[in-house]
Amino acid sequence: MQAADVSRSTRGLEEATLSILYRYRGAAVEPDRSSRIIDSFSVEELLDLLGIEAEGRKPFRDPGSLFWFASGFQSWSPGWELRGHDRNPRLRLVRVLERYTERDRQRLRRSELAAHGFAYLRSGERYLALFSRNRGGPPVTLRIDRRRMRIAVELHSDGARFAEGEPLAELVLLRRDGYFALRDAAAALFSDLTVMRRADFLKGAEAGPLTSGGWCSWYSHYTAIDEPTIRSDLEGLAASPNLIRELFASRGRPTIFQLDDGWQRAVGDWDPHPQRFPEGMRRIAELIASKGFLPGLWLAPFAVAPSARLFREHRDWLLRSEDGRLVRAGYNPDWERLFYCLDLSREEVRAYLRELFDRIIDEWGFRYLKLDFLYAGMLNGRHSGGGGAYRWYREALEPIVSRERNRSGEPIAFLGCGAPLESSVSLFGLMRIGADTKAAWDQPDLKAIAHMGRPAAHINLRDTIGRAFMNRTLYYADPDVVFLRSARGRLTRSEKELIIAAALLFGSQLMTSDDYRLSLEDEEGALTRWALALAERLSGRDYGAVMIAADLWRCFSRDGEVGGIINLRSRSARIPAPDAERWGLSGELIAPSGAGGAPTSLGKGAEVRAQPAEGRRAAPAAAQAGFEAGRAAPVPTRAARRARDVIVAPHCASLWLHPRANDPL
Repeated sequence: MQAADVSRSTRGLEEATLSILYRYRGAAVEPDRSSRIIDSFSVEELLDLLGIEAEGRKPFRDPGSLFWFASGFQSWSPGWELRGHDRNPRLRLVRVLERYTERDRQRLRRSELAAHGFAYLRSGERYLALFSRNRGGPPVTLRIDRRRMRIAVELHSDGARFAEGEPLAELVLLRRDGYFALRDAAAALFSDLTVMRRADFLKGAEAGPLTSGGWCSWYSHYTAIDEPTIRSDLEGLAASPNLIRELFASRGRPTIFQLDDGWQRAVGDWDPHPQRFPEGMRRIAELIASKGFLPGLWLAPFAVAPSARLFREHRDWLLRSEDGRLVRAGYNPDWERLFYCLDLSREEVRAYLRELFDRIIDEWGFRYLKLDFLYAGMLNGRHSGGGGAYRWYREALEPIVSRERNRSGEPIAFLGCGAPLESSVSLFGLMRIGADTKAAWDQPDLKAIAHMGRPAAHINLRDTIGRAFMNRTLYYADPDVVFLRSARGRLTRSEKELIIAAALLFGSQLMTSDDYRLSLEDEEGALTRWALALAERLSGRDYGAVMIAADLWRCFSRDGEVGGIINLRSRSARIPAPDAERWGLSGELIAPSGAGGAPTSLGKGAEVRAQPAEGRRAAPAAAQAGFEAGRAAPVPTRAARRARDVIVAPHCASLWLHPRANDPL
């Protein structure tokens, strides 16, 4: 079902891969006033387009047994699969927090999922995917009605006016068997759009799975930073035997040292705070560089707090709604609570942003820029220059992030965060792909109101694993920091190991935010040594993950030599012996460590149990012996089969390295 003023054409790219191109038909008299549905398909119609035979359709006919991936709008939006008719809870009470997870003006029926640019449905290892190849046009939402098994294509064209024949969107429909087949197809499809190469200088001379690494101030100090604190952190990072120094600096690799929120006068006034940094930011960048680190700086370029001078002196630069009120960009208790955003359609605003970044890069000397809260540039409103928000988002960012070198010829890098993922593929090589983490498993108060983008280790891990297929296909993925410290946190040893393992398996950037001014405690030093050993064991392989059930994934290497289970649940997970054998959960256990949970009993790490679980009747000895030796023997009892099940503790990653090749699909 197509819109009357939209044409659709299709082109086969390769087997089971189809490009669907939409163009405007006619001449627009008035700009679009809201989003528009331009097409709709049933799952059967999508399979028709690919020419899938009857046998190949069967796996996709039962919605209750399928896993659905519907990518959230921006970095902090939910980014994991849902099974059957499961759904994420909707935010309660503080509705302005929707800015952190939902697309502006997004409204869904209860049976619908919103996939912003990227969607697939999965049955076992069979994938049917729809991806948007956005070249700067209107963002696309794929509205998935699981009850009716239909997908509607929604174009977010508010304020846009189109010419005859103008391209509106391109979708790619593909069918693949296996995780890596899907990921390889995505990498090929987006190879001409991604800009990951701009960050390749961060790899240094040493090739490896991690593109970049370093330290940032946020989770150590939050906004309480000043020059003496940063000087001390710099000395600590350079002198202590920490993870970042050992993995990057000591090997001659570029190592990031990034100041986060707190250095500026106010959000929207991007000058150094005169009391906290009296010598200015150029001096700070010089100090960082003198220690051999890459100077990094955080800013939220589109956000403006009420205390900012810009808010008082250039209120006409702020985005307003159709009724003339300032558009609320979000809520942040560190920024006077409510904050607002720039109207990027104004030429003087875009010129101001270009001048700001020229100063930060060329005069101050920062070479790694973290651009945060970027979704604020995609909010709807009464843009003074007309047109859709997506157009001005790109026009504001492209001249800035396309810079590859500073005035001295040194390479620079940009990290996107809180960014609309679909619209940023051709802008950022490095991208945060999840919600902020925290040195605590969860935040009960924000969980109680169902804030699905809340800063929490649990939510961050869901995103990191769920969006793993985007790593090195669309972006170099930044999964946020890992924690090794024993002070000022509520994470267990097992949870810290899990965070480290997930970052090494599914990320391209490894950052820490521990306080290296303090001496490394015995526990912290032991965890550092374990992390270094794990990094070496995992190096040189490509990894994937497939959800088994809610908060439970199996992970695997492309070469089949590493298999594992990641359990984010608050209870132990039991993997039946046949699945454990098929998934390669045997051999040398390389995670967790003994301290993080030794594989000796239920609830401590992972194990292939040699005896039946407690409280179960033991299997007959002859049957048990024959079963374990693989010889012909009586059919093993249920107790004997369960005795060989793999038990994975709560909040734990269990990984095995085994010599035999195992096809992970």
